[in-house]
Amino acid sequence: MAPETPVVLEHWTRHAAWANSVALRKAGICAATRDPDGGTIVRTESGEPTGHLLEAAIELLYRAIPPTGRREMRAAIVEAARELSRRGVTSVTDPVVTPELLRDYAALHAEQSLALRLSVLLHWDWPSVRTTVAGLRHALEFVGVTSGFGDEWLRIGGCKLFADGVPALGTAWMSRPGGSGTLGGLVTEGDSDAERERALREMIRVLHRERFQIQVHATGDLACDVVADAFANSMTEDPWPRARHVVIHGNFLTRDAIGKLARHGFICNTNSLIKWQASDALRAVLDESRWHRNMPWREILDGGAHLTDSSDAPITEPDWRQALETLVLRECRGSGAISGPDQRLSREEAIRAWTIEPAYQDGQEWLKGSLERGKRADLVVLAEDVLTVEDHELHAVTPVMTVLDGKIVAES
Repeated sequence: MAPETPVVLEHWTRHAAWANSVALRKAGICAATRDPDGGTIVRTESGEPTGHLLEAAIELLYRAIPPTGRREMRAAIVEAARELSRRGVTSVTDPVVTPELLRDYAALHAEQSLALRLSVLLHWDWPSVRTTVAGLRHALEFVGVTSGFGDEWLRIGGCKLFADGVPALGTAWMSRPGGSGTLGGLVTEGDSDAERERALREMIRVLHRERFQIQVHATGDLACDVVADAFANSMTEDPWPRARHVVIHGNFLTRDAIGKLARHGFICNTNSLIKWQASDALRAVLDESRWHRNMPWREILDGGAHLTDSSDAPITEPDWRQALETLVLRECRGSGAISGPDQRLSREEAIRAWTIEPAYQDGQEWLKGSLERGKRADLVVLAEDVLTVEDHELHAVTPVMTVLDGKIVAES
């Protein structure tokens, strides 16, 4: 198929891609191409690339893809904001914002074209998941701001780092192999686990010292342990009460890591929609106990840590209604099987994970996240009572009006 046309297929996690031979040639990927740090070019026995690229290796491919034009990009952002308003969303965090994308957001903000409150996480290496210590230090020389810079409509939330990959691809850094037989690893720079761990810890220390909230993608138990420990060490060495650092995903947070997050007011931001969407497929790569414990929401809350939940869109549809249902039921999308019934949340806890807790993560619980005197009137009006509908009907509650700062921005 397409023998003269470059074709790239992206894995739904965005941590892998497949390219045909034309695309590989245009990207200059051949048998002599080295695997980049934090990435893998899957090869045949003779060393030829198969077209399957993992983690940081996808950057080699995407360098050859022409960038989206500024006008097209900004029009897409405006339409995406409108769609989120129709769904009842008033605040979002974009977790991977390059300088080019921040320029687009700033331009739209100046035009008052975005009907959303937007928090951005700075990142300089996407689509590569690998950030180097030297590269991070160099970038910070030109930033000139810290977390919280901006206003209540567009603000710098912090910086994004990647620790490891994802369970679905066997690239999460785990203490014992799953069904795929792999342990994964850190995607930071270095030729050994120890070197990669030192690099990750140093980047966390640097960002903490520069007063950036740090949000780190970490899925495997070993990756989560390193990140939580590095957060705690940075806080002990250099106290900053409003740091509120975040483990993103936290699929296999250990109890020790949860305790460290809790002691310092840190956060785990999970993704119930990914769990709902992917749990059936994960049976092939996880043993039964880890399959049930994947995203241990009850343990996180009972351990005293802050819990937020998010869609990780465009990895999933940004549907907070299905997220609430999954937090309450832990059912799988395809089979309907229950993955970890002991990790379920109450209805009220699930709602908090999508309202006041994300406001806390943003450092703006004084501004939004609940309906109280003195806060902004950001809300969604539903046709049904989200507190009383049957659990299996949560995904179907109907947004009929979205209000942002007291103004109607979507209505049906």
